[in-house]
Amino acid sequence: MTDPIRPFRVLFVCAGNTCRSPMAAQLLRARLGVAAGFAVESAGILAEVGSPMTSDARAAIVGRVAVVAPHRARQLTVPMVEAADLVLAATRQIRADTVRSVPAAVRRTFTILEFARLAQRMPADAAIALDEVVASVAAERTGAADADDDIDDPMGHAASEYKRVAGVLDDAATVIARLLVSAARPRLAAAPDVVAPPVPAGD
Repeated sequence: MTDPIRPFRVLFVCAGNTCRSPMAAQLLRARLGVAAGFAVESAGILAEVGSPMTSDARAAIVGRVAVVAPHRARQLTVPMVEAADLVLAATRQIRADTVRSVPAAVRRTFTILEFARLAQRMPADAAIALDEVVASVAAERTGAADADDDIDDPMGHAASEYKRVAGVLDDAATVIARLLVSAARPRLAAAPDVVAPPVPAGD
């Protein structure tokens, strides 16, 4: 039997970890489907630790995921960032705050929409290994992310805004999942015993 391989870790980060990042994490898990070898988590830079996902956020992803999983907010920590292969922040400011805490993560930390936008530039037939995919996307950066790469916080807004944000996140998750699954195929074929640990209670 092949030795288990460490899963590829994706970490979504927003402010409170009750709206954008947990929605994004659950949507990406849904788009990755049965693909093994991924661990998708979320955290907040100003989290009210233990708080559930807001009811509007949960409602916004109903129908986009098979089951809305339980969630408890987690505070972003240095070890979380250090352990992640890819860090995806809701906004440029949150990305900057995350990189400030772990400067070494600068090349693997993007806004969600920036990474999705750059991922779309990758050739459909590009033979990119999973351990090279983040660096390959980073190489597509030609400048700083702009305001269009921010996903505003729906907290305090109408349910329609949560649904709009869920749609934006789902579109991004679809693009990101397509790239990650494509890059993972050679590794999964060579090592069918890839093990992904159970998702922690707070995502």
